[in-house]
Amino acid sequence: LKPTSVSPAGLTARSFKSIAKMMSCNSVLMISMSLVLCSSLLEWNRFNACSKPLNTWLLGSSFLMLTSRLCYVIGVLNRPANYDSFLVCALQLGRTPQVLFWLTWLIIVPAFAFWSLLGSLWLSDVRVKTPACWPHESDFWFFIMWQVFCFVWTALHLRLAVMAISLERRLRHSESELRSVEDADALSRWGQVS
Repeated sequence: LKPTSVSPAGLTARSFKSIAKMMSCNSVLMISMSLVLCSSLLEWNRFNACSKPLNTWLLGSSFLMLTSRLCYVIGVLNRPANYDSFLVCALQLGRTPQVLFWLTWLIIVPAFAFWSLLGSLWLSDVRVKTPACWPHESDFWFFIMWQVFCFVWTALHLRLAVMAISLERRLRHSESELRSVEDADALSRWGQVS
């Protein structure tokens, strides 16, 4: 959250470059996630012999990941130009970024963390009870790598949550200090500033 002092032409060029970079990274991730979703739907019956529904877990995990990225992209595209980060600032200007911010933190991140933990439990259960249900050994390793990816994603979002809480605390502390020095003279000159 820091205002920039760039000319409108420079701001447009900089914004275009950052949006293009963000969209290229997110496009690769979203295309990959869409392929995982399609693959799990096409090969749905391959995992019927497993003791737990790993295909359902993979589908849910992929859906939550795609939803998370879509919320992020839409939130970033709808934030004011002078806001540097979407997920670490609780003070969102505009209805769309505000809804997406709270949707991400109150529903998607907790659901994804829970779903990842459940997937780990199901994966270990399948490995112990029905190890022959894997059509190929590479399928098992794909699930392991996907689990690692899910936990890294969760850890990164936990770090972002700590940053957001820290930023909000500092903002509230600064507002409190500003209110403590407000007096009748300051209010009459500038109005309420905090």
